[in-house]
Amino acid sequence: MFKVLRKLRRQLFRNRKLQSTLGYGIGEIFLVVIGILLALQVNNWNEARLEKESEIENLIEIRTGLIGDLGDLIENTEVHQYAAQSCQILIQNLEQNLPYHDSLDIHFGQLATLTFFNSRSGAYEALKEKGLELIKNKTLRAKIIQLYDFSYDLIYVRDRMDEEDYGDVKKVYLQKFYQVGTGPGATPRNYEKLKKDTIFLNRLKYLADTRVYTRNNYNNHAFQVKELVNEISAELSEMTRLEYGEIYESFFLETHDTVKAVVLTGSFNAWDQDDLPMNYNPDQSRWEITINLYPDFNYFYRFLIDGAPSLDPENPQKDFDAYKGEKSIRYVLPKRTRNKR
Repeated sequence: MFKVLRKLRRQLFRNRKLQSTLGYGIGEIFLVVIGILLALQVNNWNEARLEKESEIENLIEIRTGLIGDLGDLIENTEVHQYAAQSCQILIQNLEQNLPYHDSLDIHFGQLATLTFFNSRSGAYEALKEKGLELIKNKTLRAKIIQLYDFSYDLIYVRDRMDEEDYGDVKKVYLQKFYQVGTGPGATPRNYEKLKKDTIFLNRLKYLADTRVYTRNNYNNHAFQVKELVNEISAELSEMTRLEYGEIYESFFLETHDTVKAVVLTGSFNAWDQDDLPMNYNPDQSRWEITINLYPDFNYFYRFLIDGAPSLDPENPQKDFDAYKGEKSIRYVLPKRTRNKR
């Protein structure tokens, strides 16, 4: 067999015309194979790029929802903090047999405090439909799953428990007050009798404990959400830096000379009131700051002028929501779009 093959090869290559034809055919095959491989490579590259853009988009949407959740958690934390303080004030007044004063009505009204937390989980549910594996960072993915599928459930359970307590509060205190939960305060029907009511006092102490527990529950989860927002921000910064390069945005505010401090706060830093202090430029008579942001996204922001919130007077674009009220809007263009302008 080997002898036949060697003889055939010698005969084939003695014919120059056939050798040329064979070489051309091999060249054509080679070009076709290379073309197919290149097409596959381009297709894979496009799919990887689209997948990465989808990952960035989903992380941005999740981060936006978490910032809204953070605002609700902080607000609910403050509500229960005030309610716990009111309980302690009332306990002190009743135990020390102090006289009634109408300022106590606000604190009595706090006994009927009730809050609910509804997470903005739409982006997470959409991610689950696409596949959680879209988030390539395994550690970050695990923390996102942990928050939405487990940690938030603890808040919902606590809210349901407080709702049951609220039902008991309404039944008991409607008998002892003129108003409960329908206005800013509640006036006791008979304050002197109330001071001798040990059942009411014990119930008040129980409420004080539950308010502290619920406050801590909200506060702990607020801390967890803020940490996750920061981790997503760091991941997005790295991903978009590799995709688009570094993109910086400058913010300016002209103010009076009497202003002592200006802070930039917005959706890019979870509305942190200490994170981005602005610098005063005496040559331009304005406050300014430059920060790194990721592109192709709307950012909401405000200035804190000596602690007072203010919109950007030079930016007509604004929005409103129940969490932060009016906010200025800035859209950050992708770097490749900027280069075309």
